[in-house]
Amino acid sequence: MGEASDHAAGAAVQVAGVAGQGAGLVTVQQWEQLRRCLHDNTVPLDVRVAGSLLLLFGIRASHLVRIQADHIEHTSGATHLRVAEHALLLPPLVATLALTQRDRDDLRSVFGRASASHTRWLFPGIRPGLAMDAHSLAFKLNDHGINVRAARNTALGELAADLPPPVLAELVGIGITTATRWARYASRDWRPYLAARCGISSILSVRTSLT
Repeated sequence: MGEASDHAAGAAVQVAGVAGQGAGLVTVQQWEQLRRCLHDNTVPLDVRVAGSLLLLFGIRASHLVRIQADHIEHTSGATHLRVAEHALLLPPLVATLALTQRDRDDLRSVFGRASASHTRWLFPGIRPGLAMDAHSLAFKLNDHGINVRAARNTALGELAADLPPPVLAELVGIGITTATRWARYASRDWRPYLAARCGISSILSVRTSLT
């Protein structure tokens, strides 16, 4: 699986996390969980999609459940997830899962299909037109072996080394102070970057090499 295999082969370090946020995963565990999300057909599709987005981008459950079906956009051979003001370029395997979840004929609540006037959620809830509850999604992820807090901490630690705090904050739904602490933890000083550029591109091609 390329990047995932490289990470798993070369790392076995506990991610301590920012104070108050808890510990992260050992990197080997993180990539093994991602491998299951990408390839294990015995895992429910919604868990595979949510787990992949959590493990790669650190998007918290309360933000995952707000993703609407039309936030997954596929054009010109590329698939993006719109998050806030940004468009995340999804790795090919994650893109395939997300598109399959988006286009499911049974993307409905257990009590029936939402009407055409209702929002179509990527992770629909029990009642028509409503999204899944964040606690329910977190429970499903944990029930399938994905420790939500630890997985998110690991992803945040890695993203903080690649993104300036303002982008990290908006992308994963954390405060700028917390994002700055993560950047400090990742030992990356983004002040020269921000001084050199007054704007950030809305297309973030991050973590896209999974095939």
